[in-house]
Amino acid sequence: MSPKPILPSRLSPSRIKDFLQCPKLFHFKAMGLSTPPTAATAKGTLAHHVFERIFDHPRQERGKEVALQYLLPAWRMMIEPLRSKEDVTDTAEIRLRDAGKMWREEHAEGSVSEARLLREAADYRSIISEKNEEEFLKEAEDCVLGWYAMENPEKFDPMEREFYVAAELAGVNVHGYIDRLDRIETANGPRYYVSDYKTGRPPGERFQGEAFFQLAVYALLVEKQLGVRPFQLRLIYVREGRPDAVLTQPASPALLTAAKKKIAGVWRDIQRAAETDTWEPRKQTLCGWCFFQSVCPAYDPTAEGLTTEELAGRTGARLG
Repeated sequence: MSPKPILPSRLSPSRIKDFLQCPKLFHFKAMGLSTPPTAATAKGTLAHHVFERIFDHPRQERGKEVALQYLLPAWRMMIEPLRSKEDVTDTAEIRLRDAGKMWREEHAEGSVSEARLLREAADYRSIISEKNEEEFLKEAEDCVLGWYAMENPEKFDPMEREFYVAAELAGVNVHGYIDRLDRIETANGPRYYVSDYKTGRPPGERFQGEAFFQLAVYALLVEKQLGVRPFQLRLIYVREGRPDAVLTQPASPALLTAAKKKIAGVWRDIQRAAETDTWEPRKQTLCGWCFFQSVCPAYDPTAEGLTTEELAGRTGARLG
């Protein structure tokens, strides 16, 4: 029998999505296994650094030229996370490292945080070789420029950026980070917008409901934490560079009620699976992209009894 995971004390929208996609995928992560970054996720992280830091500037200094000045320093920070303050003179890099606490002086040698940062940096360097680094940075630049074709940061000030929200929903603690929360004054009073930057392709109409679920959960958390109900949810597919690639949906009572019911249902199913230690794999098209396919019992029945360490050794997954 496979190692029984500890029932998580809280959920995030991404973990809920994992369970809905495949209980076995959720199980692997509940065992403490995490997947290294991919080129796609690294690009998303890089672009998000730019989108967050550009709002540090006054409105008149938020042009695309200023935003692009953050790309190389942000990438340098990702692959060299522990530079000393005396070695950095670039203003953009200083701002990035101050915000992320990414200085050598802030992480003791041998500490858990140092080990984590160095491991992440090694992962980033391994997926972006010198040969394709230029292409990778160009794609990130295209995402930044695409965003400027969709929104104008010189015309508004976000209420929050990378905003951490947490509350109890449907009997379980739920948490997450919102890319941007905007408050817009109107004749009918303030309206709140939950926005999420995406560097991938927009989903087809059939799958947009799944994409908006994450933001519906964030809207519930904002309402619980701040006492205000968001007016609209926004998915901004920045690489498209077209205004119609900003997908929107009203944060209607029906949508939020459905999201809350889904959370409750998933949590009941997780508890039931944990009680019986039964995490059924769900074969589907997405299996071809699953990091854990090689150790999934649906594809290799002998993998069912592997320990956490053996699973990590076979897949290259991270422990803890």
